[in-house]
Amino acid sequence: MSMEDVTVSVTELERLRAENRELRTQLMQAQKLSSVGSLASSMTHEFNNILTTVINYAKMGLRHKDVGTREKAFDKILAAGHRASKITTGMLSYARAQGEPEDIAWAVYDHYQPMGLDDPLPRNLTGCAVALADKLDSLVACFAVGAVPTGSSDPFALRRAAQGIVKIILERKLPLSLSAAISAAGKALKENGPRIEANEAVQKQVLDFLLERARYTLRERRGFAYDEINAAFAAGADDLVDAVDRVAAVKAIRNMKNFVPLAASFKRIRNILEKSAAGIDKSQLVVQADLLWEPAERALYNTAQQIGGEATLKKKTKKYREALEAISGLRPAVDLFFDKVLVMVEDQNVRRNRVALLAGLLKEFSTIADFSELGGEEAK
Repeated sequence: MSMEDVTVSVTELERLRAENRELRTQLMQAQKLSSVGSLASSMTHEFNNILTTVINYAKMGLRHKDVGTREKAFDKILAAGHRASKITTGMLSYARAQGEPEDIAWAVYDHYQPMGLDDPLPRNLTGCAVALADKLDSLVACFAVGAVPTGSSDPFALRRAAQGIVKIILERKLPLSLSAAISAAGKALKENGPRIEANEAVQKQVLDFLLERARYTLRERRGFAYDEINAAFAAGADDLVDAVDRVAAVKAIRNMKNFVPLAASFKRIRNILEKSAAGIDKSQLVVQADLLWEPAERALYNTAQQIGGEATLKKKTKKYREALEAISGLRPAVDLFFDKVLVMVEDQNVRRNRVALLAGLLKEFSTIADFSELGGEEAK
């Protein structure tokens, strides 16, 4: 064997040893995560039982006025609180005894948080990740088997779980895709016990449920109007942090001089496209400059091209308010168009071209918020 062969063999041996060490490390991490996940699931079940006890006895205490019944209710609630305290203390002690890092210990201790809108979040990112995974697992599993909250009935506290997910994402400003997270939870349920199938319809139902909780938070806790939320969410809400930034931008500029009339014009555009031009396939339409016969439609086309480029640059850097301010500059050209131009003319080619112009406007300038949603009946 040559020295070159020996060198190659030694190098290969070192590589294999390094790979072995890496695999052993990954296995240990996987085992730790599995333990944390099992603990989290078990403790969540225990806490749900405790909360059910607290809620039921609180209701009993509120219904009955006699001192004896109320004292019994308070005793039960206090006992449940002591039980919860022992469980969380035990969890923390267990994690520390296993030699886990401090952040893992606190993650185990905090994973059930937040349980209400006013509760604190898990104190570190690891705890937030475990809390999100646990709550998503509960939501997707329950929806998959049909255990969906109805009216005042929510035996598995799914509204509270969804509210906790929203609170963690928004307050931690986590750039998390809700649809991807729900899909991951569904995949885990299918591949592991109890092997529940969460199809696309179920996942869509969970997403809508989470978005409704997000709407509630933004209305009741952050003071945004119903139509401001609708406008921004219509442009996409898979990333809640980004969606809230767009809601804030809409709120900031909605009372500008040009913006209110522009929102009314976009509502008019949508009505034309959905009603008068309903029979035209708009997906393949492209504006043909040579068919822009009227000066007002040429002016709108050119203005939209200019403002569209400016707004796109602002949007890419998430300067949503500045982008919307730029878009509000469309108002004079849009007003002139509707004053001078008839969309549904007899000439089919010209009609289709004008529909294409309006469809392009609606698509291009509704990626931050759908202005036609503003000023609805439920606006506050």
